[in-house]
Order: sequence, then C-alpha cells, then structure tokens
Amino acid sequence: MELKELRKQSAADLNEQIVELRREQFNLRMQRGAGNQTHTHHFKRVRREIAQIKTLLTQQETSAPAVKAAPAKKSAAKKSAKKK
Repeated sequence: MELKELRKQSAADLNEQIVELRREQFNLRMQRGAGNQTHTHHFKRVRREIAQIKTLLTQQETSAPAVKAAPAKKSAAKKSAKKK
C-alpha cells in the first residue's frame, strides 16, 4: 500500500494492518521452512510495510497536542488565600 493511503488511515486501522502483516510474515517464514517459498521478495515488502506503518504511528503520537497540566503555583496560591 502506498504511503499516501496509509497517512489517511486512523491509528486503529494501522494497528490492524500491522497484525495482518505480522501474520503474513509468519506464514512466509513457515513456507520458507517447508521449502515452498518461491517469491523471496515478499519478505522485504512485508518488512518495509511494517516499518512504514510503525513510523506513521510514532509520528501521529508525537504530533498529537499534549494535554496541559494546571500550574501548581496558582492552585497553591488559591489555597493559601482561602485559609487567610
């Protein structure tokens, strides 16, 4: 799948695709072990797609706006003002 198409998908969809690609990777390894694998280029394709999806997930996590915590100084100042 092309990178443009992957960028349009949500994180949940990307995680599902990783699971599917991991299954495909496992099946390819089993075929290679049994001597039935004729298209060795599929290994590289699957590894590359997994890496692309993981990179996109990381980019989405880091670009998401962080939740700002309330400053501790203001809340402490309010508490001391109420006590007086």
